Amino acid sequence: MYTITAFSFLMENCTFVGNSIFVRGLILVFLLSIVAFPVWSVTKTASTGDWSTAGTWTPAGEPTGSDDVIIPAGVTVTISVDISVFLLPWATVNTITVNGTLVLNTAGLIMRGIDILTVNTGGQIIASGVGAFISSGLTFFSSATPGLFPINGPTTINGGTLPITLLFFNAQSVNNSIIFKWASATEVNFDYYRVEFSTDGKNLNSWPLYLAY
Repeated sequence: MYTITAFSFLMENCTFVGNSIFVRGLILVFLLSIVAFPVWSVTKTASTGDWSTAGTWTPAGEPTGSDDVIIPAGVTVTISVDISVFLLPWATVNTITVNGTLVLNTAGLIMRGIDILTVNTGGQIIASGVGAFISSGLTFFSSATPGLFPINGPTTINGGTLPITLLFFNAQSVNNSIIFKWASATEVNFDYYRVEFSTDGKNLNSWPLYLAY
C-alpha cells in the first residue's frame, strides 16, 4: 500500500457534499511533502526526554504515521510543541499507552478520533502552562478548563467517529496546480471542512475553511 505521508485531511463539525478546490501556486510545496512508501506499524517505546527528540524513542526517531506509542512506568515524556501524532487519515487505529508520565508543556497532542489514548493505573498526563490541550476527534481537553488535568489512570480517551461518511478524498496535480476532490455519503450537523497539509510530516498548516452550502 502506498500513500501520501505528509498530507492531512481534518473535518471539524461540518457540512459539504462533493466539491472541488482549485489551488494555484502551491504545487512545489505540496510535491515536497509527497513520499511513497509502504504503510506499516512500528511500536515506539519512550525513555525520559522530549517527544520531538529522536533519541527519546526505541527504535530511534519521533513517532510518525501509523506508529504505536508506549510510555513505560517511571518514564516522563514532555511535549513542548504541538504534536500531530497520526497524520494518515486512512491508516489503521493507532494507540498511545501511558504507564508513566506525559507532560504537555504549553503545547498540545492532536490525534484522529479513531485513535486510542490509554492511561493505565499509575500513569498520568500533566498540563503545564497555558495552552496545553489534547484533541481527539470530537473530544477536546484544555488546561484552560479547571479540573480536566491531571488525567490519572485508568482512563481511555477516544474521540469517536466524526459525523460523516466520506466516500473519497483525492489530490491531483494538474498544470502546476493542485485539485482536491471529495464527496460524502452522509453528514450530520456539519458547518464546514478544513483541509490541512504538512511539509515535514509533523506540523500542520491550514488552507481557508470551505463552508457548506
